[in-house]
Amino acid sequence: MAIDSDESSAKYYKLAFINGKPIKCFIDFGSTATMIGESMASTYLPNWNKTDCLPNLKGFGDAIVKPFGEVTAELKIDSAAAIVQILIVPDNVMRIPLLVGQNFTEQSHIFVEKDYMHLNLTSTNCDDKIKLYCCSDVLIDNITLVTVYTEPNYTGEIFIENSGRYKMGKEYYMLQGLFFINNGKGTVLPKGVR
Repeated sequence: MAIDSDESSAKYYKLAFINGKPIKCFIDFGSTATMIGESMASTYLPNWNKTDCLPNLKGFGDAIVKPFGEVTAELKIDSAAAIVQILIVPDNVMRIPLLVGQNFTEQSHIFVEKDYMHLNLTSTNCDDKIKLYCCSDVLIDNITLVTVYTEPNYTGEIFIENSGRYKMGKEYYMLQGLFFINNGKGTVLPKGVR
């Protein structure tokens, strides 16, 4: 199975950073491992460990690939960053510089937002909290679109985790999602729990 670019798959090609160095990558949600070819590894990860103890990788059509070695590195894509194990594989099985697998995309703090044309990765373990305030009094019955503002003024994406708010008689549940705040104003989606 070839990894070729067309309009709908172009979103899977991203600029990544391995230990701060830029490299083109392909996000593969079906791969359990993150892999780099041997020649690219010598450029980006010169301290990788050669080992015969790694299991074989099984791919499309039950093709088997034996990794040469592994290395642990910091990988950053979009605004998501994580420490991952990267397997070093023969150059002839890599058509792209870096293949990013589930050991990056499925980490608990990585949030993936995807539609037909776009793919965005962000980290949810941000230490910078942004306080949201309602612009006006709102009755939250079912799922309700609520206009909010920030202090201090903020522009950018915010990630809200699923969570309950339980003030007697005013219980509601914040729906998880990535929301955009522009010049200190935006909308969020709470759901009443009556």
